[in-house]
Amino acid sequence: MQHPWWFPVGEITRHVLAYSASFFLFVLATLYGSAISHLVQHFVASKFVLHVVTALEYAIVVCDAIVIMILMVGDVLRTMRRLMQ
Repeated sequence: MQHPWWFPVGEITRHVLAYSASFFLFVLATLYGSAISHLVQHFVASKFVLHVVTALEYAIVVCDAIVIMILMVGDVLRTMRRLMQ
């Protein structure tokens, strides 16, 4: 099926907007996580608990980044296959 000339432009625009929004949410979640762990430092005296909270914060950030990358690569590959047809 032949697509109109603007179809690839629309696809790229949709990807840019969707992944910009997901990146913004990722940064916002990271900032809130950092603020929460900073608040925990003032109220919890145990260093072990602080290390656990920090490790969990880093794990959440890494997992979020991995999920976004997996979705991005899968979406780009799916779009490229669709455009090549």
